[in-house]
Amino acid sequence: MPKKERTIRSDDELRALAIEVALDTFFTDGYSQTRSSLIAKGLGISKKTLYRLFPSKEDLLRAVTYHVMQTIEEITDRIYADHDRSIAERIASLVAQISPHYARIRSARILKDLQRSAPTVWAELDTWRQFRYTRFRTIIEDGLSQGSIRQDLAIDDILAVYSVLVNKCMDHATLRDTDVTPLELYQGSMDVFFRGIFVSSIHPTAELGTPVVIDQREGLLHHAEQLFFQHGFSKTTTDAIAKASGISKRTLYERFPKKSDLAMTILLRAAQDVRRLIAALRYSDRESYTRELNTLIMGCTSALGRVSTQFLNDLAANAPTGFKRIVRWRRRFLSRELRRALEEGQKLGVVRHDLHVPSTVLILSIMIENLLLPDARANALNVIPPTISVVCSVILFGISPRTTRSRQRLTH
Repeated sequence: MPKKERTIRSDDELRALAIEVALDTFFTDGYSQTRSSLIAKGLGISKKTLYRLFPSKEDLLRAVTYHVMQTIEEITDRIYADHDRSIAERIASLVAQISPHYARIRSARILKDLQRSAPTVWAELDTWRQFRYTRFRTIIEDGLSQGSIRQDLAIDDILAVYSVLVNKCMDHATLRDTDVTPLELYQGSMDVFFRGIFVSSIHPTAELGTPVVIDQREGLLHHAEQLFFQHGFSKTTTDAIAKASGISKRTLYERFPKKSDLAMTILLRAAQDVRRLIAALRYSDRESYTRELNTLIMGCTSALGRVSTQFLNDLAANAPTGFKRIVRWRRRFLSRELRRALEEGQKLGVVRHDLHVPSTVLILSIMIENLLLPDARANALNVIPPTISVVCSVILFGISPRTTRSRQRLTH
């Protein structure tokens, strides 16, 4: 049988078929879980023949990755160069043609597996993705010159928000504990990016991005929180906490037998503070809705910003069970409140009725955790974060100019 197959199909044909089979298998079962023998069997060839075509499984993965890159380049380059069509048409075409490629990624687990098991190939893919984002600039430049992109937004700010949103569409952790698919997140991100969350009759205001200050009580927890933020969980000693608080270590241990108990209490206090803030939000009328939504977003930002990424990473390693419980609760709480705000906004006719709410909730969470938090802004990679008011303006109003007539599609 193998001899017959070799007389029918050339090596080039077999390589193309192997790439197609591997592409489907890698993104269905996972790269580490896929055996080369399984791919060879699917092609009707021996494992030896497959290794002659691709010396290793990683070489096959690299070929698959390059194939995807080339396919996307062919699609997007045509759209980027098509200056005769409107920006809206080009973006709609971009989303429609790129979406199927995101849909092939079956789960967040697959991406995590790829990052862990083939870091070199993943790094090559990530470098390519960053380069392709710069090509997107041509569409934005055309939009600005045609007047179909808001003139009050700087092009670098637009691209920074776009880069973070698209990066997070491919981040394995983003979709964890959600029912949103990669396809829905990508399409939702592009929809919100261009059209915003609010109906088009509502125009940007100066109130967006106004900081919300949550009073922090002085004392042991306050000083421990500051030290944890600066140095992380593992490098902050109980001696330092006791000294900063003006108490003895014995008193500290009487109240918190373990340092992790103190850390968990800090996280719980931040959660309770934002819960009290949100309890006052009613979303009862159009006039106050924008202000209250801003309070929700910036209040969550203020609470989450009280702990640093370093602290959270340390805590995850030292107290994984309690940490996971806190983070899971925080995500569910944040998602629930953001969903409530969007649904109430739809009832008031402020938020678009054709919005995909689940993916929009996730997009708002992405915005808070990656573009608004002080820690995230200070350590942002590849982009210079826009001001907080600009980030909020892009997400809530989109980058397209506002009109006096809403394009919403009523659903109730």
